[in-house]
Amino acid sequence: EIDRQTVVTIISKPISRRSFIAGKMIGLGAVLVIVVLAISVVLAILCGLFGKVFWIQYFIANLNILLESFLLLSFAVFFGVFARPFLTTVFTLCIWIIGHGVSDIAFFSSKSSSVFIQKTGEAISHMLPNLERFNTKAAALYGDAFSPGPFFTTLAVWCLWTALLFVATTNKSAVHRHQRSEEHTSE
Repeated sequence: EIDRQTVVTIISKPISRRSFIAGKMIGLGAVLVIVVLAISVVLAILCGLFGKVFWIQYFIANLNILLESFLLLSFAVFFGVFARPFLTTVFTLCIWIIGHGVSDIAFFSSKSSSVFIQKTGEAISHMLPNLERFNTKAAALYGDAFSPGPFFTTLAVWCLWTALLFVATTNKSAVHRHQRSEEHTSE
């Protein structure tokens, strides 16, 4: 938006940075809802035709997919504030890969004989979101019983991460430091 000057028409209006970021996230979130809903309907039809559908688990699994997508969107918008589009994509993809492997990192580092590796693995597992919390596709496939406790824990973690990323994205001081460093490198 900054490189292509598409943001200039919005910035010229009296709109706050927080409102701009919130609008951007709501708009992109609406696109995510439409895509996930369309894919879910097609998959539900196919599952209904060729198998059995456990509707409660199916709905929860799709809701978790949507929550994970929103969280990754929050990371992408956060990275988009200070990085070029290619790096934003790479950083967000890294969060997705590491987020799905965070449980494995914690498990395998705890098996190490090195205290440093154990503590590093533990720190990484506490600093990054565990995206496997959102992975309830197996429950939808096999009809496992739904337990509200883990779902609400996942929802609370999602709310915390999304709020943290929104605040970090709308923080003016970090953006101004980045803009000043770019101005000095261009001179």
